[in-house]
Amino acid sequence: MQGMWLESEDQFRAHVDDWDNALAESGIDDPFLLSAFLLTWWGQFSEGRRLCVFAAYDGEKLVGGLPLYVERRMGQNIMRFPGGDDDDYAVANYTNFLACKKRWNGVVDLFIDCLDLRKDWDVIHFHRLHATEEQIEHIVRSFKRRCLHLLHRDQQAVFMIDVPESFEHFLKNSSKKKRKAIRQSYRDADSYGRLHLEQVSGALDIEQLFDRYVVLSRESYRVRGGKSTFEDQKLTDFFRRLLICLDRVSVVGAYELKIDQQTIAIGFCYSICGNINYIITAFSFEFESYRPGYLLMSELLKKAIEIDASHMNLYTGETPQKLYWSNRRETTYQLFVGRDNFKNRLIKTKLIIKLKDHALATRRLLGKSTLLRTLKRKL
Repeated sequence: MQGMWLESEDQFRAHVDDWDNALAESGIDDPFLLSAFLLTWWGQFSEGRRLCVFAAYDGEKLVGGLPLYVERRMGQNIMRFPGGDDDDYAVANYTNFLACKKRWNGVVDLFIDCLDLRKDWDVIHFHRLHATEEQIEHIVRSFKRRCLHLLHRDQQAVFMIDVPESFEHFLKNSSKKKRKAIRQSYRDADSYGRLHLEQVSGALDIEQLFDRYVVLSRESYRVRGGKSTFEDQKLTDFFRRLLICLDRVSVVGAYELKIDQQTIAIGFCYSICGNINYIITAFSFEFESYRPGYLLMSELLKKAIEIDASHMNLYTGETPQKLYWSNRRETTYQLFVGRDNFKNRLIKTKLIIKLKDHALATRRLLGKSTLLRTLKRKL
């Protein structure tokens, strides 16, 4: 394999077909690696940033890569995944490497080799890296072999629903309280009118549905004394363009849940590998007593069962909705890695001292606990 850097939008566009073909062959169920997402994000948020997409080729075939940009922050050049951990506009739930499982380690090693040769970065952020624990350990070892400093490491839960054989099977395996609440929501909705889920497609219909979504989101937050993220016009414009682009490549699922002709909830999902995965949802506060969130998730789960999906991905973020519905969890990881320079050596030294102090305090605490237990036994 050979690595190259695509350092402008025009350069990346020249490789878009190869990129999307590699993503399709990889089997990665991730819309944030689609060229449609990357180019839409770059068109909206590129100001003050430099694009540097890594691409791995095996002969003439693109087999892996990692989209990145460089930004100057607090005296350092920071590399990040587009939309990954932007201070104001974090819109990508995952920051994956593009690579099939068999090539994953090779693509990572080649990326780190090529990254080490660059002198225009100080810190690279991997935010919500969706990988196995073994893959994370491989990344950490590869960085350490090149004397690059691991400055921060953390992890976060991903909430999943394993799709059952039927909706009744899902209810049967849920708690009695959840089963009762969901069935009551359906009875309440039926007493008002006909509940039905409508799916829309096409640029115009997607745009109109998104505009109704924004109104629902803003109104429901205002009623509760909060502020919707879609009060921000820049973010709103981005999602409008993104959903239309994803619809153009037949990836987005746009759903409107109605009772008769009144909208009670709207959800946008995506499907790359035959699953229905959550992106954004909004509910009508007017119908709050009917639990529109329960009804929308139930109907989406029924849709997933209908298309024989293996799972639904609710992504990260420990919200009551995700805790309530998920029956399986995976993990994303956060890694900050720095070049071998004075500032990063200082950060690394402070981190080591902090960890040693923590370990010492823990040993002292455990020692005191042991002493107290011994005294109690003697008394």
